[in-house]
Amino acid sequence: MEFKRMTLEAPVLEDPNPEIEAMRQNLAKRAKDVLGYGLFGDHLRKKEEQKNADSLVQALVELEIEPLDTKEVEAYQKNQRKLKNREAFSDLPWYAKFVELWEKMAEKIFIKYSPSDDNVDRECAVFFLSGLIGTIAEIIALVERNWILAAIVFPFTFFFVSFFVATACLKVAESKGIKVKEWGWNSLTFDGCEKQKIEIPEFAIDTAIRVKERIPAAQVSVDALMSTERLLGDPFLVVQHGESRYYLEVWNESKFEGRRTA
Repeated sequence: MEFKRMTLEAPVLEDPNPEIEAMRQNLAKRAKDVLGYGLFGDHLRKKEEQKNADSLVQALVELEIEPLDTKEVEAYQKNQRKLKNREAFSDLPWYAKFVELWEKMAEKIFIKYSPSDDNVDRECAVFFLSGLIGTIAEIIALVERNWILAAIVFPFTFFFVSFFVATACLKVAESKGIKVKEWGWNSLTFDGCEKQKIEIPEFAIDTAIRVKERIPAAQVSVDALMSTERLLGDPFLVVQHGESRYYLEVWNESKFEGRRTA
């Protein structure tokens, strides 16, 4: 695919008067403290965020840096995360797939589960969904007005069968040390990249230094696709200042034919 870059237009920046800005901030504080009115303070914060966004765009224009197309990068990252998670799931044996699907259902319905949680949460997922299955079975029996099935047979049978099957699959997966590798995009500082042994090419380092020197308050980081066990790569150089965030460089990714190379 051909990867596009965005051409930014330099914004018109105001030259604020520090004394007037200080007076406005003081007025916003007094309005909140004395009158309980915070909208003026919210207005000033939004203006500050917009000023940060404009200053970042102005800096990128002056440095002649054209960011990568944000929509394309985000779509690519989303697709890659889904692809790697599907691949990780397809490599699991059937009993581990059963456990994974069971826990995903529990996450959506009852609890927030992550692979870093302990076994208590995994067993809770089994318990909750087994109870849900038993409840659904009881409702069906009640709708059919079969009181014996509703009171005794359906809820207990469906609960214990589902509980037994899910628990057995869970124990087998744990005994074999099988864990699902969840993939996602993590933001790393340059210090974090050094600890993770992520090689950053010269052109990306140069871009990061120029942006950081131009706007010291900006946060420069690297987005990388990672699993719970290892780092895959696909690194993107990212800059963020206030609410504005741009992807500046990408490397070691063959699918981006139009990427910059060292």
